[in-house]
Amino acid sequence: LVLAASREHRRVLVEEAPTAASRVFALLDFADVCAEAPLPRTQGVDGLRELVANSQAGSVERHSARSDAEAEILDPFRQGPEIFARMAAQADPALATVAEMTRRVFADDCRAVN
Repeated sequence: LVLAASREHRRVLVEEAPTAASRVFALLDFADVCAEAPLPRTQGVDGLRELVANSQAGSVERHSARSDAEAEILDPFRQGPEIFARMAAQADPALATVAEMTRRVFADDCRAVN
């Protein structure tokens, strides 16, 4: 699973590694997948693979209500604190959604380790 900051970044990654296309997403698109997808039937790494395989990375952006611009995380490089705050406001909720799905997918594995 590779998460990019924008769909354009995703496209570049897929051009470089076409065989990985089904596993590369723009972060905001994958957060939408995590928010809407049912919990996979399997747990752990296999569950994560199932979630990614069922999400059809290439079609996610085609079926999204977001435009390419709306699916882009701001680039804070060499920007001031305001841009960093705006980037965090975009990325943090998406990362929390992805993290929650990941916790649910790995729930049994995590309990086994603890």
